[in-house]
Amino acid sequence: MYTLLFFAIQFFINTVIFDIKDIKGDRLKSIKTLPNTFGIEKTKLICNAASVTSIIFIFLGIIYRLLPIYTLTVLLPFAFYVITYTYYSHKNKNTFFYGLFVDGEFIFLLFIFFISRLLNII
Repeated sequence: MYTLLFFAIQFFINTVIFDIKDIKGDRLKSIKTLPNTFGIEKTKLICNAASVTSIIFIFLGIIYRLLPIYTLTVLLPFAFYVITYTYYSHKNKNTFFYGLFVDGEFIFLLFIFFISRLLNII
């Protein structure tokens, strides 16, 4: 359940970051999104708060012994990756940034997983 909440929050953030990319078109069409409602900087703060919340869910899962401690090895770097691309996302970035770094976030997750396996951490 805790990992489900973690990934649900991460998917939410991914969607919101694409709303930042599409802010001009969404404004023209009067589509209500977080960036249109709160502005880009407040939206980034909301996304970062959501990322921290997702990390808390992972820690709770570990504290209640529902998740193994090595879960942090994979999911903590992933959460910081999301926080990092949230910081760098803004309306002037090109589609390459969003295609590679935002949509490619699960490639990064897979990379972390394989490195962890190679190092016998998990």
